[in-house]
Amino acid sequence: MKSADIAKIVNTAIQATRLDDENPAIIAWDDLSEETRGRYETGVNFHLANPEATAAREEFDSLSAKEKTERVLFMAIVKECSKVQPEIKVVKIAAPAPQLVQASKLPVKYVGHRAQYRDGIYGTGIIWKQGEVILVDEPSARKMLKHPDVWILAAQEEPAKETPEKPKEKEDETEEGVQDAKDSVARMGKAAMLQYAETNFAGVKINQNIGIEKLREKVYGLIDRFGVAK
Repeated sequence: MKSADIAKIVNTAIQATRLDDENPAIIAWDDLSEETRGRYETGVNFHLANPEATAAREEFDSLSAKEKTERVLFMAIVKECSKVQPEIKVVKIAAPAPQLVQASKLPVKYVGHRAQYRDGIYGTGIIWKQGEVILVDEPSARKMLKHPDVWILAAQEEPAKETPEKPKEKEDETEEGVQDAKDSVARMGKAAMLQYAETNFAGVKINQNIGIEKLREKVYGLIDRFGVAK
């Protein structure tokens, strides 16, 4: 048996000896403090490593009758549990069913407002047509799926394209385009920024009464989230 499992048994048994009006119920192992669980596991590990160890006579004699009972119970349970050998079972595992999608990729569908969109946020460089489904590496897909107004997880029956090769220069161009857009926004006044957002991010509502700096941060966020038009 594992030391943690033995510690649970020891704790339950000792709690059972302490039941009275003040302690009417046994506290579940997971509800005990981390310090208490650690103390029991340390004691179990010690006795597993030192099965012949006993308390020093002087120390044992100084304990109360109740403490002596708990000490003897603790050592007895550890000793008996250490004799238990795990049962080995041979389990036949059926061959896994064929998967429609590779475990390392997820089918991501673009549902944004643009007819064509290139991902410049998560570094994939993938270009979607509206409604198109493309297999994306799982770490990037999980991030994309946090924005259901742009991407959703496609149904398995929907045809999905393999992830296309991503030319390095295209990725660089995308990053430069995002930075150029932000540089342009940094020089805009409030009216120009509102017009820019309306033109490039149709359907996104912006409070026209917010301050210019908050508006600028809002537009930066839209560029990071949706990229820039090609």
